Amino acid sequence: MSHRLTAHRACLLGLLAALVLAAPATAAPLTELASITSGGENSNGNAQGVDVSADGRWVVVSADSPNLGTPSTTAESLYLRDRKEHTTRQLTVGTNGAPIDDDAHAPQMSADGRLITFYSKATNLPGAPSPAAFQAYVVDRDTGAIRRLSTNVTAAGVYDLVNFVTISADGRFAAYTATDTGPGRSDVFVVDLGTGAIRRVGEKPAGTAAADSVSSPALSGDGKWVAYHSAAALVDGDTNSKYDVFIENLTTGAREQVSLGNGSVQGNDNSTAPAVSADACVVAFSSQARNLVAGTDSPATRVFVRDRCQGGVEVGSVANDDAPATSSGVPGLSGNGCQVAFNTFTAFGAAQSGRAAAVHDRCDHGTVRADVNTAGDVANASTSPLSPRVSGGTGRYVAFVSTATNLAAPDTSNDLDAFVRDRGTNTPPKADATVTPAGNNATVDATASRDPDGYVLNGSIDFGDGSAPAGGLTASHAYARGGTYVVTVAVTDADGA
Repeated sequence: MSHRLTAHRACLLGLLAALVLAAPATAAPLTELASITSGGENSNGNAQGVDVSADGRWVVVSADSPNLGTPSTTAESLYLRDRKEHTTRQLTVGTNGAPIDDDAHAPQMSADGRLITFYSKATNLPGAPSPAAFQAYVVDRDTGAIRRLSTNVTAAGVYDLVNFVTISADGRFAAYTATDTGPGRSDVFVVDLGTGAIRRVGEKPAGTAAADSVSSPALSGDGKWVAYHSAAALVDGDTNSKYDVFIENLTTGAREQVSLGNGSVQGNDNSTAPAVSADACVVAFSSQARNLVAGTDSPATRVFVRDRCQGGVEVGSVANDDAPATSSGVPGLSGNGCQVAFNTFTAFGAAQSGRAAAVHDRCDHGTVRADVNTAGDVANASTSPLSPRVSGGTGRYVAFVSTATNLAAPDTSNDLDAFVRDRGTNTPPKADATVTPAGNNATVDATASRDPDGYVLNGSIDFGDGSAPAGGLTASHAYARGGTYVVTVAVTDADGA
């Protein structure tokens, strides 16, 4: 349905203009190909990683696809897809504009999509050390500037490589896992992007590295909390000698064990790979433990979710029949802690063949497939082992990688491609415009229009005198004669409303 609202009336030199704002109908969920060129061509390589901004506009893809952007390279590079402008460009450009000379891995972006972290062994990225070593970097979408974060990691140093990096939703903090490959030991470091200060977390006692490796960091929305996993006994009462998930307050230093069953039962197997809600109340993690929640006593890897603020732990990888489902990889978690994304072979029963990307709504309950096309048909091939990424905020958008060929045009290859699933019923944008008459001319400005769950993509302005509507959010028009005219402004968003 649409609505009309008379918002403005003005009269000058014989021209009377009444402005009417029109909104289109609500749009259904849809699926789009993200590994696509600005010209609309499918990528000619494989996507390896993907992430999506909170509003669904920005998608970052790591791929070995030379046709996605310049400078052309077969190295795995980061490409930024703008769903509003329908453009794709390369982010990981080496010094002097040259292609990077080694792969860039595992992109993750801030909620607004401006800052993207990754790790790479390329020697021609800004600040890259010599000899080469895997390093953590951040790239600014707006300026193109690339900055090395892991300045404490060098090939000859105590820590000689980085193998994971993440960023807080507000873009202020990043965290990475640094490894000393000699003894095979890892630690997690948090860097303040504002000051450049680096600190190690998971220490016990303070100032001393943990007795075992600390890995796989995840940050709260403001970066004041960091979760990670370790086999070290980092809190009193941790007696199970297994990998456990912990969360640490970077302001107070307080730390607690997350991977506990109801009643604070110690897990009887390993728990790893945390994801954290924006407020740090909700932590999802992967576990093989069989005693955290009733009904999970069969050997399997599942996702569990602990609510630190309300109390209690529950299964996060839930099948569409409400039974616990197996999962693999790192779980995804929306900013509000409601949406849990995971890979699964079992969540959809006999109808499922191969690995699927699933999202469980733990607040309103129910589990749906994310790897479906706009018509609702399920993927005709498996998703990649890479776990699906769910956007911040309400988790409306899910990004995933799949070899399926029936999810979105123009994908016709069996290569790994990146997709974005908009799962929500799209709320239409709201037009907000002014009309300024001057003699027999009128100027309309609708740039103040807004979208409650995304961004305004385009507009159409009908000046009400039978002339063809003007496209865009601003336009001027000369009327043949003075009189009374109704100017109608309609706006659309990237998701079809």
